[in-house]
Amino acid sequence: IPKAALLPMFESALKLVNANVVHEGSIYKIVPTGEALGNGVVDRNTASTPGYGISVLPLRYVSAETVLRAIDSFAAKPGMARVDNARNLLLVQGQSTERASAIEAALALDVDWMKNQSVGIFPVRNASPDTIITELKNVFDSSKEGAAGNLVRFQPINRLNAVLAIAKTNSMISQVRTWVARLDRADYD
Repeated sequence: IPKAALLPMFESALKLVNANVVHEGSIYKIVPTGEALGNGVVDRNTASTPGYGISVLPLRYVSAETVLRAIDSFAAKPGMARVDNARNLLLVQGQSTERASAIEAALALDVDWMKNQSVGIFPVRNASPDTIITELKNVFDSSKEGAAGNLVRFQPINRLNAVLAIAKTNSMISQVRTWVARLDRADYD
């Protein structure tokens, strides 16, 4: 067994008898699971400290509440993770391997979803943005199951009486511009 895998394997074995390793100072203590809660080390951004503890992960692009809903019961046991909404932090409590799995899943979700996206705002004069969006969704077949389901999204901006389009490419935004001009006409020759 590699030296790095020894403590995680020991933690797993202790879990079978409802015990945990808690790192305090320079020693490791073996305590019943109930006593481990609230003890151990606090890691920032990582779960590298062996034993039972808490890892604090600041999220940059996605709300901690959204990440918690995604990983709860999937990559983290129920009740293992909490959020601090004021600072957009994910707090994960548990053994080092459990914390590492939950943090890895959270980091996979914390991505800049606007990166590499093209955006266009198109004012409309002769119709409401909602009406134009309904027609654009039909033209681009952008429903969830449609051909362009994930390629272009539309949002009304009622204050500006405009349509916001977010697409994967500039060419798709150009197509939206063309179709908004075609659909926003008062005269239908």
